[in-house]
Amino acid sequence: MHRPIALGTALALFLAAPLPAVAQGGEPAFGFVAGVNRTTLSRNSVDGGTGGAFGLTTRWPLAGAVRLRVDGLVTRRVVRHDIGGCPFFFPCTPDQVLPPGTRSVRLTQFDVPVLLEARATRGAVRPWVLGGPYGSARIGCSARDDHGTVVASSSCADDLRGLHAGFVVGGGIELGRVGVGVRWTRSLTSLSKPVPADGSSLFGDAHLSTLSLVVEVGDLFR
Repeated sequence: MHRPIALGTALALFLAAPLPAVAQGGEPAFGFVAGVNRTTLSRNSVDGGTGGAFGLTTRWPLAGAVRLRVDGLVTRRVVRHDIGGCPFFFPCTPDQVLPPGTRSVRLTQFDVPVLLEARATRGAVRPWVLGGPYGSARIGCSARDDHGTVVASSSCADDLRGLHAGFVVGGGIELGRVGVGVRWTRSLTSLSKPVPADGSSLFGDAHLSTLSLVVEVGDLFR
């Protein structure tokens, strides 16, 4: 089975598996999530960049303090790496060579984590933990080459995969309807598409890893 088909099938199963439990649960609760993040890639030559995310969350009670949680998040991820003297066109002639610079890749994605969340129900300060799979679709992608005196911009949609899947783990505390927490999101799919000619790619077999500080406001309509 091809890898994209397998990932899509696995994501569909993750989404469908909790539905019978949800059908027997109580009323869902809705909330708002926003935060800042730092994304790195699983290779040493790429530096992390600062981005952010915002979106909505829905929680369904399952049993006791455990709830099923589904988020819909618009997420900006940024990574940077050093580049040689040629801008986006390559190879370049000697008169086109520029000083070494930095390429910033800004990736905008729509993330859908499907999580199990355990949250304390008593006390003024209530801790919580969560974890589960996520799927992500690319909304936009841009790259910016900065050579000091020359700056060039381009779309990077042709170089990067449009769909990703992975897992999320995190935890935090809640006070009233407001919560603060930390999440770690790890993609299990490589960021770059392989180049058909030689099998190489922009970032090799690197995977996205995102550490986020989030603020949540829950029970919006109660």
